[in-house]
Amino acid sequence: NFAYAMSTLKYKLPGANPTAMQIPLYQVGKVSTAKGNNKIGANIVAVSPDDLSMNHVSNGYFVGIVDLIEMRAIIWPDVESSSVSNVEECIPDVYQLLNDNNEPIDPESQVTQIALSARHDLLVSLADVDENMEHYYLLEEEPSNYELKVALRKATLARKLLPVTTGAALRGRGVEPLLDAIADFLPSPIDRLAPALIEQEEEDLSNNSSAKRNKTKKISKNLQPASSNNAAKEKPKIQLGHSLHPSLLALAFKVVHMKNKGSGDGRVVFARVYSGKITSRDTLKVITPRVPGEKSEKPRTERVGGMLELFGG
Repeated sequence: NFAYAMSTLKYKLPGANPTAMQIPLYQVGKVSTAKGNNKIGANIVAVSPDDLSMNHVSNGYFVGIVDLIEMRAIIWPDVESSSVSNVEECIPDVYQLLNDNNEPIDPESQVTQIALSARHDLLVSLADVDENMEHYYLLEEEPSNYELKVALRKATLARKLLPVTTGAALRGRGVEPLLDAIADFLPSPIDRLAPALIEQEEEDLSNNSSAKRNKTKKISKNLQPASSNNAAKEKPKIQLGHSLHPSLLALAFKVVHMKNKGSGDGRVVFARVYSGKITSRDTLKVITPRVPGEKSEKPRTERVGGMLELFGG
């Protein structure tokens, strides 16, 4: 239930301002699509993001989406889940809902009417966070598709709005528009800086009684990942790494053991590269974040035994 999912998002993430940029299409009964005049069949119906009941599609099933920015309906063929990997069998039919003058091709179509209403809601949400969209809304004018994309990306990067898409990955429906939305609206590596590091003075919190008696403190300076606790100390942050910088800066976020893979003991390290590159046989300097209450580990060197290529299916 798309409307229920939207309602849940708004309840769970009120500050994120979830906004639908797509609406789902359902097939009710036998398909009757008149391709000759580029009209969607009467048995293909749309669901409003506010329609919690979905009574009119209770006997239908999900077949496609309406892109509210491009104002086009995308309907995927009915294929078995085992055939989803065959791209040629999953090519969708695309139907433009508006002509070159931004007028409905089929004004009586239920899909077009619901899509126009949902697109207006999208414009209202953008008008709350973008001055240019507010200008269009107050003048009751229609922005171009490009301007909508720019405003939506800007609001997404500023975390003022959360675009919501719909799809069914098991059936291969909605995947391509989702990937397009990721490329169009989510930040690229040059839109986000690498994690800030801070120069921190670490106190040895050991419970050693002799250290307590002598009231000695062991001080060392290390670069540690910035956190809420570190930020509270107001230490100077050091920004390192940029996607265009030649030096390597990467975050190893996962280590798994795979038989006959990786290093001699089967270790495979997954890393997020912020700048530079990693190649086989490279020697890397590894800095481990300090565990609160414990001493910092000295930086160590690791050698890259080889690179593995990830793939999925």
